[in-house]
Amino acid sequence: MRQWKTPKDKIEQLADLMNEQSVHPLQTSDELFHIFDAALSTEEIDFLLAMGGGTHSRHELYEKIGLDQKEFDSILQSLLYKGPVAVIRDADDMKSYHIMTIYPGWFEFYMMRGIDDAEHREFARRIEKMYTAAYEFGNEDVINELVKDVGPHLSVALTSEPKTIKLNETLTPENHVYEVSSITELFAGLDDDEFISVGHCLCRFEKELIGDSCRVHMPMETCMSIGPAAEHLIEQGISRKISKNEAISMVKKFQDMGCVHQT
Repeated sequence: MRQWKTPKDKIEQLADLMNEQSVHPLQTSDELFHIFDAALSTEEIDFLLAMGGGTHSRHELYEKIGLDQKEFDSILQSLLYKGPVAVIRDADDMKSYHIMTIYPGWFEFYMMRGIDDAEHREFARRIEKMYTAAYEFGNEDVINELVKDVGPHLSVALTSEPKTIKLNETLTPENHVYEVSSITELFAGLDDDEFISVGHCLCRFEKELIGDSCRVHMPMETCMSIGPAAEHLIEQGISRKISKNEAISMVKKFQDMGCVHQT
């Protein structure tokens, strides 16, 4: 029987709110709610529900939340650290705060720091449980179409030589795998001062935390971001800043190790 730190109806409200920010909403379930409960306190969930959707300046957010300054600052900083709140810059280059989507989105931000502690291990265990329940009970709809193609439930089959499997069917590609040249050209075309970051891979790090380590020994730091997302990740210490030349070098190195590049 599940134990809950926060009443489940509050978590459900938060999941619905975060889904409203997404073009790839997740179908809600008790397994999903339980993941939230592993990472967020009741006070943090109340803060997020009071915050609501859209973007807010810090002053607007303070006025909306209604906490004293010390408690407001403490909870907001915790949410920025854990990832469900992100900072973007508006048209006037002023910082605005908004709630993240669930996944893709918050789940990656929460795991990108590469923290190995009891809370993150429990978070990883509950992610695994959500995937396992979805496939064991035939309810794959709880995982959105985008995540189905790239999530930690996928595994890599190792083989000593290439093999051809004849299906006699026409297959429609469902995710985007890119040649290394297209990725390096993208980075090469960026301005020298563009924000680029790299952080831990959610999928392989989640498996690491549940004791199912990557069997092809790839570096754990492989997830790259550019632009406003990278700026936020760097500012919050979720990912580290790299130059475009470093990014190009890393992509080529990963390619030589057998990685494929997905967005």
